[in-house]
Amino acid sequence: MAMESSEFPELDRISSLPDEIIARILSFLPTMKHAFMTSILSRRWQYLQYCLTDELDIEVTSKCTQEFVDRVMMLRGGAHLRKLCLKHHCSHYGIHGSPMESMDKICIVEITSPGKYLFEPYLVNRIFADSLLLESARIVECSWRKGDALYLCSKALESLVMKRCYGSNLERIKAVIDAPSLLEFKFGGRSYMVDYTFKNFDSLDVVTLALEDYVEEDFGSQMDFLRNLISAVAKTRHLHLSGFCMPLAKLEETGSELPVFNNLSWLQLRLPSFLKMFPTWITMSPKLETIVFNGFRWLFWHLQKQSLSAPFSSSIETIEVCDFFGHDRNFEMIEFIIQNVKALKELIVHVDINVSTDIKPQIRRKLLMLEKN
Repeated sequence: MAMESSEFPELDRISSLPDEIIARILSFLPTMKHAFMTSILSRRWQYLQYCLTDELDIEVTSKCTQEFVDRVMMLRGGAHLRKLCLKHHCSHYGIHGSPMESMDKICIVEITSPGKYLFEPYLVNRIFADSLLLESARIVECSWRKGDALYLCSKALESLVMKRCYGSNLERIKAVIDAPSLLEFKFGGRSYMVDYTFKNFDSLDVVTLALEDYVEEDFGSQMDFLRNLISAVAKTRHLHLSGFCMPLAKLEETGSELPVFNNLSWLQLRLPSFLKMFPTWITMSPKLETIVFNGFRWLFWHLQKQSLSAPFSSSIETIEVCDFFGHDRNFEMIEFIIQNVKALKELIVHVDINVSTDIKPQIRRKLLMLEKN
């Protein structure tokens, strides 16, 4: 006699397994895409797939998403997390109440938040304070409340990018950067309504400053920021200046004593923005060996006479010219360099990609003639 089906009640053995076991089962699937597809079987599983990767890229758009991130971080426990990328699209986001044991094993962190949204620096501060493996950080378009200070303090950090971080609602906010192992630092934007403190930048090798124009209403604090910033990066070996030179030019006009870049051997300038400050940078860099000029096609002869008449340092051996268009004034500038850089050993000219291929051989011949003469 056939047995009644009711004698064999349906058992959902998989759902009764601990999260760690289910995550282990999902790890045997061929790709992460297959693991994501299993979330239709159980709402509980939508978190577990994130335990299978060491890179998390999450967009925070609502309170629900915030709870989702909390849950993911908690489930990971002490698992190694190579990269954490959070994009904030809601106001006042912070992770609270989660164990966050994996914070000490994050190698890369990227935090992005459009200017109209505020974020709470709690999570970022925890990562910088706790992670012994943190190598790289990128903080872009972030703003936070006056009472929340951003502390980017890490002994392991080697690369840091900060772009367009502003105060909100006319409230000054605070950011402290302490990174004794920092090798590469990129700063973009201006310091509008942010009080920066820079500490222990002694190991710097490469610095990129993409400055924006200053705000008249905030002129005093902008000058204070620039003094601190230039002093902090004064020990770098490679410096790339782009954006607007106006803030630095104004700083020079105020009579501020600029530091000497004793270690600087490589300098890249965006022309013509920084052309007027060229003599100043030459004076500030006694060991400068290489200069790279970007935006060479915008250079005009009258500016060259006005701004490059100062003597070149005797240590300069290499000059690299980018965006060369082959105009007469460009050639006049090259001739000026050859005549005035006494220790010059190498002159590198990059013809602009927009120059016709038919003209490039003519440019090359003319440059060789200048060298021969």
